Amino acid sequence: MSKGICSRKRASKIYIALLLVGIAILLITNSWWPTILLVVGTALGVKQALVGKRKDATLTFIVFYGFFFVQFIHLAWQILVPSIMIITAFYIVAKEWIEDRRLPTEKETDEEIQKQLEENSESGK
Repeated sequence: MSKGICSRKRASKIYIALLLVGIAILLITNSWWPTILLVVGTALGVKQALVGKRKDATLTFIVFYGFFFVQFIHLAWQILVPSIMIITAFYIVAKEWIEDRRLPTEKETDEEIQKQLEENSESGK
């Protein structure tokens, strides 16, 4: 996790402020659904980004803005649900492939060396 721009407490206050501004805009425009998805998604995504959860913030923006877009253009659920399942499957495979290719950390390397040393000392007895 990357270092956050501000503390969790400050990020929560900014989240509440964004939520209040968004709800005020909804009250003025009298446009609740699906605009509430933009308000909540923006506030939550900004909060996550401020505390350093970049991946979570990106996913939040994609989900909330995606559902807003789907509701806004009246996309059929028979198309949406399979599409989401396929995209999710590709995401899981890509994530596993990327994590599998990453270099081991120093701690993991040390643990592997220690394990091999223990195995060698046990087989030498």
